[in-house]
Amino acid sequence: MDAKVSIIIPTYKRGRDFVKRAIDSALLQTYANIEIIVVDDNGTEDTAAYRAIIENLVRSYRDSRIVYRQNQY
Repeated sequence: MDAKVSIIIPTYKRGRDFVKRAIDSALLQTYANIEIIVVDDNGTEDTAAYRAIIENLVRSYRDSRIVYRQNQY
């Protein structure tokens, strides 16, 4: 069995399109045994809108290889 490769995508004040392009790029790789971990560093009041956008984006993929994590402050 091939080793699993973790692709980490940290995000802070990034727009939906930027994160979407990063996820799509990871999904297009030819190596199949991957996990994509999106780490959301948006947590303060001034970045709460970014957090909602990124969380909704990641959930829209419905792909078990994509994991969404929120850093707590």
